[in-house]
Amino acid sequence: MATVDVSGIAALFGPVHGIAWLFGIFAAWRDPRRTTGITVCAAIPGIGGMLALRALGRA
Repeated sequence: MATVDVSGIAALFGPVHGIAWLFGIFAAWRDPRRTTGITVCAAIPGIGGMLALRALGRA
């Protein structure tokens, strides 16, 4: 695995990743089929939004 430390890329994708994370939490919170577990699941950084959407699809 190779990694690159480029501050320009990090400066761009850091905020984009943060906004996407907040959007996932907000989307799960607004869904009428949500449960407390789904909302908590959405708050997990990284994969939480995908897990919450999967759980909402089953609800």
